[in-house]
Amino acid sequence: MRLPDRHHAPTADRVSRKPVYGGSGPWQGVPPSQRIDAYAEALSVVGRVGAGIAYASVNKPTLALRGYEDPNPHTIALQFLTEKIERWLRGQQYVLGRRALLVADKNHEQEQYSRDLIREKRAAGGPVGSGRGINIPLDHIVDNIYFDRSERNRGIQLADLVAFVLNRHLRIRRSPFRTRSDAAIRRLLREYIEPNCRTWREPWPGRPYTPPGPATDPGDGWTDAPR
Repeated sequence: MRLPDRHHAPTADRVSRKPVYGGSGPWQGVPPSQRIDAYAEALSVVGRVGAGIAYASVNKPTLALRGYEDPNPHTIALQFLTEKIERWLRGQQYVLGRRALLVADKNHEQEQYSRDLIREKRAAGGPVGSGRGINIPLDHIVDNIYFDRSERNRGIQLADLVAFVLNRHLRIRRSPFRTRSDAAIRRLLREYIEPNCRTWREPWPGRPYTPPGPATDPGDGWTDAPR
């Protein structure tokens, strides 16, 4: 995803979440309002191509407090996500619409865990909930999960942008503090993510927590965002 010339930043730069949000690298010196517009334009691709969004996550601090170590949080989140996708696929009207291929960002640390999980779930369901019969096998996921480098895969880049907004929004909900970029995050969520969201699962475990830190979020890069 390339930045339009009117934003006055290097046109070869990808709309990558960290630099565009924080105003770093090629985005240094680009006004926050223009960076928000660039982020919004990239997210608009989801609706323009008719893509759907599915997401699931785990609450890692609460999970750690409960002493839950096996499987790791990545594996739990992947199981929850694939189960939500599987249920959604089962409800599709057309045969081709009931099949999906999983492609994820290349991550050597988690790749084997992910492949083992998908293989297990295609056979009989995943590790979480197996003793209570609440997990489901993946009957509509084609083959196993594949990995690619994000810099050469536009779909992964777009998914990363979506995930960043979802994560920031969850932090907004949990935190008693408000930063000046919160309104921009809520707008991106409302206009570009929620209309295209097909299925999701709220973070697990569900007990909310308040992340430590000062009232001013050091990661708040969109400093001139309207309230």
